[in-house]
Amino acid sequence: MQRHDNLIKSLFLVYINLLLLVPLLSSCKKETISPIAQFDVSTHMGFTGRVFTFDATESNDPDGDPMTLKCRWDFNSDGQWDSNFSTDRIINHIFTETGTARIRLEVQDQDDLTDTVSDSIYLYEPVPDSVFVDSRDQQHYRTVKLGGKWWMSENLRYGIRIHSSEPQTNNGVVEYYAYDNDPSHVPVCGGMYSWEEMMNYTYDTINRGICPEGWRVPTLSDWQSINIMAPLQFVVDYYGPDGLSGFNLQFSGHHSTAPRDPPYTAYFDGLDVTGSCWSTKKRFLTRCNTLVKLFYVINIHIPIPKDPTFGFLICDLGDHYVFYDTTMVIHNTTSTALRCVKD
Repeated sequence: MQRHDNLIKSLFLVYINLLLLVPLLSSCKKETISPIAQFDVSTHMGFTGRVFTFDATESNDPDGDPMTLKCRWDFNSDGQWDSNFSTDRIINHIFTETGTARIRLEVQDQDDLTDTVSDSIYLYEPVPDSVFVDSRDQQHYRTVKLGGKWWMSENLRYGIRIHSSEPQTNNGVVEYYAYDNDPSHVPVCGGMYSWEEMMNYTYDTINRGICPEGWRVPTLSDWQSINIMAPLQFVVDYYGPDGLSGFNLQFSGHHSTAPRDPPYTAYFDGLDVTGSCWSTKKRFLTRCNTLVKLFYVINIHIPIPKDPTFGFLICDLGDHYVFYDTTMVIHNTTSTALRCVKD
């Protein structure tokens, strides 16, 4: 009888322990966590009628397999989804209206939990563009219409390439340098001309220079007419390589005979960092009792953090004498790119 009672007590204790264990086991059940939606866009500024690519591959599911996440998109934030849920993370879309478009992404995980994120892009009418053929050497140049004028959207490549150790002279032949004397740079950087060479040794403000027939060297006023007084990063995004405007200004550097350091030799500088294009404007000043000619260029460069520059940087370069001491006088000449504007 005693054994029977002890058995009952033991079973009862097991039962009680099981009752106490059930809530504990329930509390250990895995908590479900919502997914995290995020996406990148190929560009935040672009034209209507062009393809934008949206990439949600960085979206993730903290408690599941990210590859099973489903995505759907709203491309105009009107509350209506423009695509169905799909495991495809990358999608292309063409916009037809200008203005600001608010893009919304929703992701859904295997537990049917969702998350949404949105971002904006800015849409513009396409800039008119065309192609021009230089009849002198049959080279093709892309052109773009800016500020009511047609501009070449490539650096001029006309003439005979010579080594930078040779001076460009008024010999009836258009001559240019290639960056680092490497002809592979010419298709993008164009030729590097001295101011006198690209002006064809005539000095009128309105001047064809070495441009093709029907085109001319830009004046400073031409450049100022398309200037944008905005932070430099926007100017680079708009006018720089593959920029929104189609002008495609290049960080093509320059060549200078001006000495920087001993032994005071000529140098190339600025490739992929800075670029400049000639204008017809010149001025004179007196330096160390010597008359100095300075020529104006439009400069564009890679922005540095918190760069305060607004719009194009207008610089003066050109021919002058550099005095290092009472006996050393070294002549300075800068050669850089040319963009032509249509008459």
